[in-house]
Amino acid sequence: MMPKLKITIIFSIIIFGFLFFTKISSAAPNISSVSGTWSHNSQITISGSGFGIKNPAAPKVWDSGNHNDSLNARYSEALPFSSVSQYNIAYRTTPFSSPSGSTINAPHSYATKIIAGAHYPASDGSYGWEKGNNVSLTVGNWGNSTSFFMMYFYHIDPNFPDTDYGPNLKEFCANESLTSSYTGDYHYIDYCNGSVPMTNYPNGGWLKDTSVYASCSDTIRTEPLVPNPMRTDVGADADGWEKWDWQVKFGSSGFDKLYVDNLLTLNTPTGYVNGFSVGSATIGGFSRVPTRDPSKSWRYFSDIYMDNTFSRVILANNSNYELATKKEPQIPSVWSDSAITAQVNLGKILSFGTAYLFVFDANNEHNIVGYPVTLGSGGDTTPPAPPSGVTVN
Repeated sequence: MMPKLKITIIFSIIIFGFLFFTKISSAAPNISSVSGTWSHNSQITISGSGFGIKNPAAPKVWDSGNHNDSLNARYSEALPFSSVSQYNIAYRTTPFSSPSGSTINAPHSYATKIIAGAHYPASDGSYGWEKGNNVSLTVGNWGNSTSFFMMYFYHIDPNFPDTDYGPNLKEFCANESLTSSYTGDYHYIDYCNGSVPMTNYPNGGWLKDTSVYASCSDTIRTEPLVPNPMRTDVGADADGWEKWDWQVKFGSSGFDKLYVDNLLTLNTPTGYVNGFSVGSATIGGFSRVPTRDPSKSWRYFSDIYMDNTFSRVILANNSNYELATKKEPQIPSVWSDSAITAQVNLGKILSFGTAYLFVFDANNEHNIVGYPVTLGSGGDTTPPAPPSGVTVN
């Protein structure tokens, strides 16, 4: 028979463990109320607890395109800028008539401009990092952060030229340089397809984490095929636009996650465990396809949100974040542990009905159940009940 003292000690350990777990679980952000009108570009205030500190409150870049700024006002590097002039990367009013013969519409009705550029040589026929080999946008002075979040719409011209040796499309790069891409030490992600032409089928290739795979010819793969960004019938709405959501952390417990159209596509838990001092981050990058038909080698971007922290506010179309098929970043201007002021960004979410609000802290944790808000109206709806079996202190 077990002594009473031993039973008491075991019971106390169990109770302590339960209370400790409950305390950790309740540390996630909690939304208690929301005020303001839920219409595009209006201002709302979110009240609650556990939001953490974000300073500055605004992201490093939020680029809806609906402004008169130059690319250089928002990006430390925008490529190409020394190609044939009409192929240089620039803001383009939509619908945009590409020299490829394609007509590119914006991803949603709130956008009036997109960012577009082509892998096209300079007027002297030469290629270089600034002349057409790269189509990319870099945000510099990352503050040596080891964690960052990026979300944007991405599209490649539907007439993008096929290749018989793989397109070698670089899609993301973390750079040691404070201002430019692929300078000094860097880590990048490739889109590759094993030397099979891509434009004829929807799931055209893999995103290759170069810290895990040495080349596109690697035959052992763990990540699924990526929906082909060259097809106009792909994307969540079959419009060619895909929503890309990067969550990257270097160092201990490092990882690289990419959600394409809100589905986890690339998940590398081992590629970024080593420390790396991030100076800048780049979306887009190099491609060798211009040698085939440069007039068709266009890339398009819209609604670019980039920040050097996981702290963010997301509006989704499902109270379960993982099941949501539409997710849009809201643009914070004031942030404290108990209150956030943000500009509403509806993007592809409908302008009526109910949507669900999530606040993420610097540890990438969010409220378990999305907070319901009524779009097109002021105030909020009845706060959601916590999931069964979970006690919120």
